[in-house]
Amino acid sequence: MRGVERFTILMGVVACIMMTAGLLWAPPLHAVEVTVKPNHRLPGRVTDPGHLALPKPDLQVGVAKVTPQHPGEGKMVTFEGNVMNYGQGPAANPVATLKVAGPAGVSFPVFRQQFNVTLNKNQGVTFVKKFKAAKSGNYTCTFSLDPARMIAETDDNNNVKQLTFKADALPDFIVCISNGKRPPVGGKRDIQAVVKNIGSGNGADYIKLRFYVEGKGTQTFNLLPINAGDSRKVTRSAKWSTAGTKTITAKIIYTKSEINKNNNEVHGSYFVRLPHHDKYSAAPKIKCSNNKTFNDWSQCCN
Repeated sequence: MRGVERFTILMGVVACIMMTAGLLWAPPLHAVEVTVKPNHRLPGRVTDPGHLALPKPDLQVGVAKVTPQHPGEGKMVTFEGNVMNYGQGPAANPVATLKVAGPAGVSFPVFRQQFNVTLNKNQGVTFVKKFKAAKSGNYTCTFSLDPARMIAETDDNNNVKQLTFKADALPDFIVCISNGKRPPVGGKRDIQAVVKNIGSGNGADYIKLRFYVEGKGTQTFNLLPINAGDSRKVTRSAKWSTAGTKTITAKIIYTKSEINKNNNEVHGSYFVRLPHHDKYSAAPKIKCSNNKTFNDWSQCCN
């Protein structure tokens, strides 16, 4: 015999005849196509029993997206990618990985997930991962299926898809106030609040500052937009006729997006003393809404 010959082997004609209570039993017939290779040195003998020609799967990336497409820096991003099988054979326990490359100084681990399912033809599962765009700039998401090539496919060249998005620069506003002063009863004091943009983006709208002084009420100030690195100062004058601790609160109201809206409010206090009490206070002279304290305005908001 020459070349590779194909035979149809009828399996199942096994002389397995059992006589029990007058009944005859025999297994059914099955036809299986296999490929065998003859031995050319020993004609008539088969040395390679051949193999079954089983259909293969074909993993492909289906719909993939990043939302939002233009997040602000410091915001969460969601990546979604569909793991699809468009081949004729099943794909068992497919693995998907996501690699994210960001601006300089930003790094991510490789996100990996194995799905404990078997995907038949035209079936799929969805990979979902959330991460933070820590800095403004461009990001690239590389989504890969079966990166270790553990599944025999009809085509391994359609397992990768890349998406890009840009994180926009945002402002980040903090407010700092005078703190720890010990004015005498009846003594006039200027109480200062400074709003500063410590983010990398410029302010896109006006800012409202609610400035509360105990015994003197709340005043709201409208501030012009503040660019990155800049600040604006507000001053209130007050004097008290009674001694004791007086609380002070300053809160930023900004309707647009910023990096962190949890650092927009700060609380401080003055202690109004009797004339013969000590003027000195060990408390920090400036408190800021990002939990930092200073003893001189030039250290924080110059």
